[in-house]
Amino acid sequence: RGQGTFHTDTSKSGEEWFSGINYAGSFDRWSVGYDLSGGQAEYLANAIFTVRSNGHVGIGTTSPSQELDVVGNIAVSGTVDGIDIATDVAANTAKATNVSTNLSSTANGTSLTINSSDGNNASLPQLQILRGV
Repeated sequence: RGQGTFHTDTSKSGEEWFSGINYAGSFDRWSVGYDLSGGQAEYLANAIFTVRSNGHVGIGTTSPSQELDVVGNIAVSGTVDGIDIATDVAANTAKATNVSTNLSSTANGTSLTINSSDGNNASLPQLQILRGV
């Protein structure tokens, strides 16, 4: 079986938490598991939080491939790597909604201009339009 600590509440029949090295896993991970129904929180399949020997942490995954690997949605309040999520995402979303495009054709070719309300415009001059045969 798993090697670790089981946590139970006698008023919650069958529910248990487990923290330690999982049964049917390998010795390179430490997990926290939960089982609502029947006493198998130590099984790798019931792990909800995992730390691998390489330092990678997984939430919702037992095989995290990054330093923090989350399977599912996350909620963030504050900053992430110096970026204020709420402010910066809202600002970039607003920028994306204030964009217009202009496609024009001249004797020299076709150009595409993308205009943004904040003045950050882009242009792709002399596009070649390929037509199907």
